[in-house]
This record gives sequence, C-alpha cells and structure tokens, in this order.
Amino acid sequence: MTTTKRSVPTSRTKTPITASPAPVKPDAPASSPAEVFALEALDEASGAAALGRIHALVSSQPVTISTAPRLNQRAAASTTLAMLAALGDLKLGPRLKRLADHGELDGAALGRLPDLARAAWYLRYRQDHDGALKGEAKIPESLFQQATELRSRMLQLLDFLLGADAAVAAELAVIRQGTGYQDLAGDLVALSKLYGSHHSFLKGALPLHHRETDAKEAPRVAAQIIAELGKSQADKGNRSQSILLVQVTQQLVSDYEEVAAAARFLTRKQPESAARFPNLFVASQRAKSTRPETPPSPEPSPSGQ
Repeated sequence: MTTTKRSVPTSRTKTPITASPAPVKPDAPASSPAEVFALEALDEASGAAALGRIHALVSSQPVTISTAPRLNQRAAASTTLAMLAALGDLKLGPRLKRLADHGELDGAALGRLPDLARAAWYLRYRQDHDGALKGEAKIPESLFQQATELRSRMLQLLDFLLGADAAVAAELAVIRQGTGYQDLAGDLVALSKLYGSHHSFLKGALPLHHRETDAKEAPRVAAQIIAELGKSQADKGNRSQSILLVQVTQQLVSDYEEVAAAARFLTRKQPESAARFPNLFVASQRAKSTRPETPPSPEPSPSGQ
C-alpha cells in the first residue's frame, strides 16, 4: 500500500488586515457669536461669568455725565445679538477678519460682544430687580422740580423753533421717551448740546424767551442729579454696580459700532442687508420694553415730569 504524503507548508504568508478608513465627517460649521450666546442660559451665574471676563477691560474706564450712554441695556443686548446673527447669515465673518488683518477693524471687538451683551443685560436686570425690592434711588423734591421745569422749557423752545428740522426733531423724540432720574439727567445734557449747536438762531429768533443761562444750567443740574443718585445708591450698597453698568454699556456701544460700521460698509450696495446693522441707540429705543419704568416720585410727590 502506497502512502501519499501531504506537503505541509513551512510558513504561512499573513495577509495584513487593514481597517477601513473611517468616513470623513464634514467639519461642523463654526458657531456664530449669536449661537454661542444662545447656548448658555441667562442667569446670575452666566451673567457674573461674562462680567468677570470683561471686568478688567471696562472697570478702568472713566464715567462722566456727558459720556454715559442713554439707552436701555436689555434692549441693546437684544439688538447686539440680532446684529451678530446677521453677520452669520450674510457670511461676513471672513471679510471682517480680512479688515482686522489689515488693521482696519478691531478684531477683538467682535469676540467681546457676546460677553458685553450678556453682562449689560445681567447688570440692568440686577439694577431693575434690586430697585423694585429696595425702592428707587431718590433726589430732593426741589432738584426734581428745577430739572423738570428746565427740561420742559428747553424742549418747548427747541420744538417751536426747530421742530421742522428732521435731525433736531429726531433728537427731541428720543429725549421725550426718557423715563426716570438717569434719563432726566441725560435729557438735560442733550438739550444743552442742542442749545449750543443752535445758539445764534435761538437767541435771534425769540430773544424774550431764550434764556442764556439755560444751556449752562442744564448740565450743572444734571450733575447734581447724578450726585444725589450716587448718595442714595451708596446708602443701598449698589453704587459700584451702577457705575459698572455704565462702563459695560460704554464698551458695548463702542464695540457694537466698530463692528456694525464695518458691516454697513461691506453691505452698502445691499440696502436690505445694511439695514440689519442699525444705530444701537435708535434700535434700542425701538425695541424698548413697553413696560413702564417710571420712577417713584420724590417725597412729597411733585407733579409728573
């Protein structure tokens, strides 16, 4: 019987096993500043965190009655977020970056806006909330009456003589919308500036009704209002918070306009797109809450503003 031997291979060739390449996932689109803002809840913790990130930048800024912006910070925060959303919708980010690379735009301003909007909203919320619980800061009745009479007299003269001027009429409309003692002080400063800009015409048109002293008295009375509010707020322990709110608002206004002005330039040939980057003061007035923010009258209560 013949036995057939099977050949046994002395070595085996191993075929390397290679893993199939993982499917390439498309890069997720970079979140816009507006989307980043929306991902985090609006609460005391996030507001305090945003404030902490920009505190060093804003806390050294000087605050004066002539530089303090007159707007509703919560409405301004919403306007800022709408502007940031428009930047994403119109894909302006890369073009803004190129402007920043050439030194024609403060590139850091865009990155700061979400934190500034959140901090401004939060500080205004705290101010309104604390004011409702503790009572609004008060000023003396005599100062209140002096300020409101001066405001009324200057408004009437400007409206009578310059109400047909579109630019002046727009300024007066904003002044009339003011509520509260802070706005009263700001109104006097704005009226004084208008008097100064049209001094010769006002004096010549109605010399018997134009008072030379009003233009100088208005900012002085405004300063007295702020000083009295400062005393009252210091008694309540929230003076530093009020100052910080103004400092945050100043930086928000500056950074917003830095970015919005560039965006308006880039979209200047598309009016509908350019309209999505409005002036922050005008837009925040339009978006202002309809809930009244009238302060309680000083005691004893004088007649309304």
